[in-house]
Amino acid sequence: MAAAIEIDALSINTLSHLYDVASLIGEVTCAIGCQPRCLHLNEFGEETANEVGRFVEWHRALCGELQDRISARLFDMAATAQREGAAELLDDVNEALHTRS
Repeated sequence: MAAAIEIDALSINTLSHLYDVASLIGEVTCAIGCQPRCLHLNEFGEETANEVGRFVEWHRALCGELQDRISARLFDMAATAQREGAAELLDDVNEALHTRS
């Protein structure tokens, strides 16, 4: 599902915002996944995810996958900027990476 989001043509600014939103959703889903509504006890008395928990985990994993793809894209952009001597672009990409990887 995260692969359905085409990130190659997105600007550094848009990539940064998308990463931040995915990060926030990932944090929220992580917190929700710890709530009793997402868990049940298995036959060994251990807490495991129920249907709600699996749904929440799916969203968390999707956000993590998207964050990984965005980080990889930013690293690719940095490498290209460095090769081409685009100092301003390299600075912008490095700033985005500094807080997001």
